[in-house]
Amino acid sequence: MRIEQARVTAPCARTREKFGPGTKSLDHVISAKETHDDAAIYLAELDPTDVANQTTNLEPTERSINSSKKQASADEFLARLDRQREERRKTISELEAKETLSQKESDKLTKLKKLENVDAERVREADKKAREARDQQVNDAYYGSRKFALNTLKASATEGAKMGLQQAIGVALTEFFIAAMDEVSDWHKGGRQHLAIERRLKRIARRVADRWKDILSAGMVGVLSGFLSNLATIAINVFLTTQKRVVRMIREGMFSFVRAVKMIVTRPDEMTLREAMHDACKLVLAGGIVVGGVMLEKVILRQLQAFGLGLISDIATAAVVGAIVAIAIALSAYTIDRLDLLGVEEEKRQTQIIERLDANISDSLQRFDSLLLKLQALG
Repeated sequence: MRIEQARVTAPCARTREKFGPGTKSLDHVISAKETHDDAAIYLAELDPTDVANQTTNLEPTERSINSSKKQASADEFLARLDRQREERRKTISELEAKETLSQKESDKLTKLKKLENVDAERVREADKKAREARDQQVNDAYYGSRKFALNTLKASATEGAKMGLQQAIGVALTEFFIAAMDEVSDWHKGGRQHLAIERRLKRIARRVADRWKDILSAGMVGVLSGFLSNLATIAINVFLTTQKRVVRMIREGMFSFVRAVKMIVTRPDEMTLREAMHDACKLVLAGGIVVGGVMLEKVILRQLQAFGLGLISDIATAAVVGAIVAIAIALSAYTIDRLDLLGVEEEKRQTQIIERLDANISDSLQRFDSLLLKLQALG
């Protein structure tokens, strides 16, 4: 637990008092056991003994305090002192009331007084500095290693493949169910006779196969968005600790961004660049609303739990947030169409007006030609 040191001239790291003769030792601020059991140290391929014995983790302290602390963390040690405070003060009073003390009682009194004078603020400060230094050492060793780069690429590729497969299967299943419903409807309209399952299954399979380009495109978008979102998550994790909801927000935001870029870059031949950008704005805004919905989940979940609805809080939260997100996305699409910042909707209206005028003119010319033929027949 401690490393003895022959000469230490600094004040005690726990009490601010000067050391008595033969009472000084170096304390592992973060215990050697905690350091030895830390998986991150082994992941960074560091020697736990070297990490435990770095100067930022060693503080001069009274031997009696060090032996009392043992392998406890700073918070555990201070909590134990607080629990024992009343009993300790009582024992100190009883010993001080005695006229004479044995050597054992004298040592005990000295130890209890030193424990009573432990400075909690200094203990916490030393623990904080030691943990910051240890974490920085581990982070520098791991995040700068070849292992981290390989693990990042592997994890991102795996996540991209999973999301790509998910998106591709989603498109395929959607087409399958639509085709199946069409076949059921056709069978029902035909008097529910001649089911011809084999023929209908072949038609369903052909419809799904005909959409291979859409399935492949959805898969590639999923792969790219999954890969990028995982990279973004890891990059943030280097500086912050993300929660599950934050990871979902990153993924949804990245997925919406990739779809918007795809809409602009690989737009259909019949779609203009302005139309593609108009629809991309809707995708980005929808992604932002989904991210906001994920943030809203936590608030609503807490409110429902506060009302005593803990048993159904998850289901109720999903239903409420789902409804809010769906309505918000519909309203956002309507708002973008109404604002029409790129003039796309105005252009569509003008095109529709011109088409109606052309149809009216064509209809008028046909009526005029018919009337002219009738007049020629009468003449």
